Amino acid sequence: MDQNSLNQFKARRDLWIDCLTGNDRHSIKYQIHRMLLNAATFRVINEARRIAPPAKEGGVQLNGMMHRLITDGFFAVQLFSIRCLTDTSSLESYTRERDVISLISLLDDMRKHASLMTRVSMFAAEGLEYDVDRIADRFKEYVQERPRELESNHLEERHAHINFLAGVSAERHAPDDGVGPVVMERLKEKVTYATKDLRVYVNKFLAHAATPGSRQVVEADNLRITLNRLYQAHKAICKVANFVSIYILGESSIGGLAHPIYDQFAYIDKPLVTAHGLPALRKVWDEYDKETHQWANWGIQEFQEELQRVV
Repeated sequence: MDQNSLNQFKARRDLWIDCLTGNDRHSIKYQIHRMLLNAATFRVINEARRIAPPAKEGGVQLNGMMHRLITDGFFAVQLFSIRCLTDTSSLESYTRERDVISLISLLDDMRKHASLMTRVSMFAAEGLEYDVDRIADRFKEYVQERPRELESNHLEERHAHINFLAGVSAERHAPDDGVGPVVMERLKEKVTYATKDLRVYVNKFLAHAATPGSRQVVEADNLRITLNRLYQAHKAICKVANFVSIYILGESSIGGLAHPIYDQFAYIDKPLVTAHGLPALRKVWDEYDKETHQWANWGIQEFQEELQRVV
């Protein structure tokens, strides 16, 4: 095994693991966990809406203003989360000004450096003994102690994983077997197919106020973003991220929805405000209303005064 190639692979693998499951606030793991937590919260809110008592004037006894904000904010944050996770910018060094951490940039970088991902280098980087038979023989001698590094089942399973990734049979596997390009292509396709419409919507309606002509090119006005579309995107992103972590990098699962370390339903049965507090809320609304109308009347005199202050 070429030591230089192994060192290059170890360095690249460390970068991939850091991007996927590291402690940075933008690691893919944390991006996914935040996205799923918000989605779970919105599901709870939707259920609360479903069981809310009816209002005598029609509808239910929930404040429309508040729930429009919740819905608009939820969809915007979800769409931006998915866009971030599927950003196609490069992951060259993790330090350049325009480097980003995304699932797509990770897959692209892994494909770019696929020649480094050989069976023997993957075993070495993961600290695993390559020769299963030798470990099996040693295990028989020390069966009473059962140290993990002498258990051959784990090694046999890892060889089987790499057999699949390399597209070879168990009988024909070799040290220089590498992850087949079709694996990386299919993983990327799975994510991009599930998120394509969502990324178009973000670009045309949220990140940019696209012109009618620009929207027409991709038929953006016909897009309808539903909860089911978001959840299908969640499913694809989670499946691919966990697959990469377990089967390609030999690490543990990222998991799914993270369990809160607090009671997520604490005080959810309490109203946002009581009737006693309504006058204060109306005052806040009225003051802001007055202020925005003052902005609307900003004219030449005020502009001239600002110019004089600058000079």
